[in-house]
Amino acid sequence: MKKILSLISIFTIFLVSCEKTVNNVNVPNNTPKLVCQAFISPNESILKLYLTWSKPLFGNSSTFGFTPEKNAKVVISNNNKQTQLVYYEDVNKQIFYYWTNTSSLDIKPNDELKLEVTAANGDVISSQTIVPEMAKFTLKIELIDSVADNWAFTGYSYSYTLGITSNNTYGDSYYCIAALGYVSINGLDSNVIFEKNNYGNAYYKFAPGETKIITLTNYIPVDSIKLYVLNTDAPYYFYHKSVNNFSGDNPFAEPVIIYSNIKNGLGVFSSYNKTQKVIKLK
Repeated sequence: MKKILSLISIFTIFLVSCEKTVNNVNVPNNTPKLVCQAFISPNESILKLYLTWSKPLFGNSSTFGFTPEKNAKVVISNNNKQTQLVYYEDVNKQIFYYWTNTSSLDIKPNDELKLEVTAANGDVISSQTIVPEMAKFTLKIELIDSVADNWAFTGYSYSYTLGITSNNTYGDSYYCIAALGYVSINGLDSNVIFEKNNYGNAYYKFAPGETKIITLTNYIPVDSIKLYVLNTDAPYYFYHKSVNNFSGDNPFAEPVIIYSNIKNGLGVFSSYNKTQKVIKLK
């Protein structure tokens, strides 16, 4: 017993002797940066750009949301056309963004859009994106099946397996794919979300000619499927993949660096072209 007490005493003294207060650590500079987010498409009537300030890594970051930059000069140019975006806010709904009509830039596939933002304090950020063409792909129904499912009120789950083949020949393609099922009720189509896997906004990288299989599952059979395929630029894909891999405050998760293509700032300035295709099943 004396030996055990002696060992405990020595171990305690060792721990105390190792304790040391360090006061001369240089904390990294935490100057907030402009954060930009914009996803531009010739298919949309309104072009929106969100502009805020980043939160400091150290210090008080308990406030909800991010501080919007309300007095910036936001300019997007396309070849010889240039437009300055207008600031809009709805404080009650916590909505803050800059906007313009997409038609003001006459955006077409393969156009290079350039962004320059000057904040009220003089900070300047910039970026650019090349607008993709419409997605070129072949769609094939591989399998329609039903399986017993105790969770379904019908007793079955219904799955629809689709094969999507990229027909782009110039290199890798980046697709964002979402789907809705439709059920005909009294001659009218009513949309239903694919409940079991909630198939919306899945991100894929396709090599030329590559086929990927997706499976949509629902608790009731559907009469048709509407597939939304966004052909995106690379920044759109890498940004969303990094956001999806982010685990928030989970202490056991690997740290994730959120993708950015903003010079002197953070965020993403990207573009896409949207295609819709309806698959009739009945």
